[in-house]
Amino acid sequence: MNVRLAVQPIVSASTGNPLAYEVLARVQNKDRLCSPASLGEKHWVHIDRAVMQGLAVCHDCPGASLPLYLNLSADTLACDDAFAAWCCDAASLCRLHLAGVGIEISEETPGDVLERRWSTLATLNACMILDDYGTGLTCLNHLQAFPWDVCKFEATRLMEGLDEDAINYCREQRIVMIAEKVECPAHQSVMCDRGIDTHQGYFYARPSLLASSCLETHQVIQ
Repeated sequence: MNVRLAVQPIVSASTGNPLAYEVLARVQNKDRLCSPASLGEKHWVHIDRAVMQGLAVCHDCPGASLPLYLNLSADTLACDDAFAAWCCDAASLCRLHLAGVGIEISEETPGDVLERRWSTLATLNACMILDDYGTGLTCLNHLQAFPWDVCKFEATRLMEGLDEDAINYCREQRIVMIAEKVECPAHQSVMCDRGIDTHQGYFYARPSLLASSCLETHQVIQ
């Protein structure tokens, strides 16, 4: 399985300007590139590492003056050796990418695993991001249990009026809120009405592959 890197901007709805870029993995599926999740892949430890190794050889990643958001899977967090290797790579990236690094914690991460890893993650001085609030294992207790910097909400949930308690908590704690999977003008309008100005989704931009000069393919051992 080959992994390529893509980036998707996170933007201010009020200005249209990018505020950060999320780094995404894409894998080959016949004649097209897909998200690993869409293939039901269970190689998250290898994918997490491949992304970090790919970034290490990427010299013209867009938005050098903007933070990069990286996904960290529950599988990597649960494995001592994989977590140690990932943190070593992340520390190097944090030193090199002066605009800052954000770590998106998977919604599938159990609270006890995250509690065990949090102090080590804190040494990276990265922005800590709770991904996909309201899905997987995330809930208000999960949000309140750790000092998050950012919380990402799915636009479809907010369109249904869900997650109001979490939104209020984020406001009280000054946790930055990001509406993700914003895919149409209606999504944008409702997110803004709910006081969330930072957006991510196809309405603004689809993920774009990094140039082949950055990373053509990165082999993942199966």
